[in-house]
Amino acid sequence: MGRRIDVVLLIGPAVFVLEFKVGEQDFASHDVDQVVDYALDLKNFHEPSHKCLMAPILIATRATDCRPAVEATALKEGLLLPIKTNAQLLGSVIEAVLHVDEDGTIDRAMGIWAVLSHAHDHRSRASALQRTFRRRNLAQRCERH
Repeated sequence: MGRRIDVVLLIGPAVFVLEFKVGEQDFASHDVDQVVDYALDLKNFHEPSHKCLMAPILIATRATDCRPAVEATALKEGLLLPIKTNAQLLGSVIEAVLHVDEDGTIDRAMGIWAVLSHAHDHRSRASALQRTFRRRNLAQRCERH
């Protein structure tokens, strides 16, 4: 099988590289490497992505013990460290990434864990994303960028 990204999600100034591991409960190191490699390939070789904030996200759909963290990396400007999450927290993780300043610094005033605390209501990837868009009206935010 060839390598390909599961989902590329473009919202405003951010490019989300989503790699789903359906049915998995753990985050294998080779899966983390895979999503980072995809993000780096886009960042380095896709010219429109050079100026975007790149967010590699690994989703182990059945993971129960995960505490996703949104953090910038010192290795590459505009690249976040890989974010490990489950399907229920995905919408809140996306919302948290959208509160990263354009220069790649984390907007601490926003309170990432406050956003993630709302995630217990989410039932699936689709409902998590829909809920995120409704709650923060992100569609309008995307149009501005």
